[in-house]
Amino acid sequence: MKRFTFLKSIALGSLAASPFIANGKTAQSKKRIHSPNSNILNYGAKGDGKTNDSSAVEAALKAHGEAYLPRLKNQFFLLGNIKVNSSKIYGLGKIRKLTKANFIFELSGKKAEISGLSFESQLGSGNGFTEIKIGEDLEFGLIQNNRFDGKIYSAIGADKNGETDGSLRYSSRAKNIKISNNFFKGYSRPVYLHSVENIDISHNTFQDTFYDAIRLRQNTQFCLISSNTFENIGTVNSTDSQDAVDSYWSGENLIISSNIIKSTNKQGLDIKGMAPQKNYGTGKVIISENHILNTKFSGILLSSGAKRSDGFFQRVHNFIIKGNYIEGCNTARNGVGDAAILSRHGISNLIISENIIQSNHARGISIVNREKDAPQCENVTIISNHCHNNGIKNNKSNLGIHLAGINNFQVMNNFLGNIKEKKNPIQTIGLAFMEEDNGFKSNFVGQIKNNIFQGNTTQSFVAPEKMKKQMKTDNILS
Repeated sequence: MKRFTFLKSIALGSLAASPFIANGKTAQSKKRIHSPNSNILNYGAKGDGKTNDSSAVEAALKAHGEAYLPRLKNQFFLLGNIKVNSSKIYGLGKIRKLTKANFIFELSGKKAEISGLSFESQLGSGNGFTEIKIGEDLEFGLIQNNRFDGKIYSAIGADKNGETDGSLRYSSRAKNIKISNNFFKGYSRPVYLHSVENIDISHNTFQDTFYDAIRLRQNTQFCLISSNTFENIGTVNSTDSQDAVDSYWSGENLIISSNIIKSTNKQGLDIKGMAPQKNYGTGKVIISENHILNTKFSGILLSSGAKRSDGFFQRVHNFIIKGNYIEGCNTARNGVGDAAILSRHGISNLIISENIIQSNHARGISIVNREKDAPQCENVTIISNHCHNNGIKNNKSNLGIHLAGINNFQVMNNFLGNIKEKKNPIQTIGLAFMEEDNGFKSNFVGQIKNNIFQGNTTQSFVAPEKMKKQMKTDNILS
């Protein structure tokens, strides 16, 4: 991914004047606080929470190419539908969106920036209502060090679905967007992006969202989601997605790394889908070194997505899931339906390696085929993972690794069992390999070897009779 950096905005400064001679006497001036010339108060802004101050911001932008919003005691600026074209909005001020405005700021042009502000939105609803809109022709955008606390649909958005799932309004993608060091609280989906490429979403905090924290949809490419904290994601009763990151019809070249995910009302990471034009499926995805804790269902869910109205499924492809720590998932305790890492159907070329998967109320790793007409999972490597103490009390099907109806596989060097440090060992079976799942036959091109099975309460593994002898020879059973 192309990375880019920006200079930090310089906020309110102070200047102490030097001693000077006045009327024959030496005098020391008082320390004064200076506001930039682009301070919107100089252009008629009231900041009383009642007056529309948008024209003052526009006047400052026209005069200086920037607008400075100062902090006001117990007051905020009421703004809406302001175009920020190759310019900058910054300061310490509080902002509330005009009720009927679709957005506060729309970023466009060569480089646009929003820094240091507090957004306190009114109640609003519907896809398209957002604090900051990323415009179609934006070449570089920086959104940093802001606080977003609102109830409208999103804090940052780009493009929007039309009347059908496949219709978008942007003819080309906005490019080079960095969203960093922001705090998001509330919103339906704080970051909701279509038609954007070269995206860096890093070092942000997301709390108490109604639905997904980050949703990627059609026509997004080259995205890094790194070093964010997600907490209490999905706070309403809904069948809709409520995940830390939800990616559908998108995600070509997607990296999700070094995030902390605590308590989601659906999945931790839900990665699925294909382009509406059916010309590619989500691919080239790396999910690494995340800490995923206490999700309601699976920690990481992969699939080709739901069947479209035309009955079409398409594979998603080329996934690496490495070095994650996943614990306490499936707080709903849905029995066999979920796993710390679950591949539902349609995955091709999947590597799962060096993850610690422990004490989940579900299976550890499950590669299955839940959709009868979807493509089969194939070319799967599961290597050097620790899957221990996973399952639900009194359930006979608590599995470390579950494989069913897949083509071409390697399962090697994993630890599968219960460890003494954990009370009440509940993982009943280290590995279960099933010949068939939902009409799919497993292809026996593959190997299961050099795994350590230790302390599983029922048996080390379940496999077809023709595999058992070789599995006993090739693995360590205790």
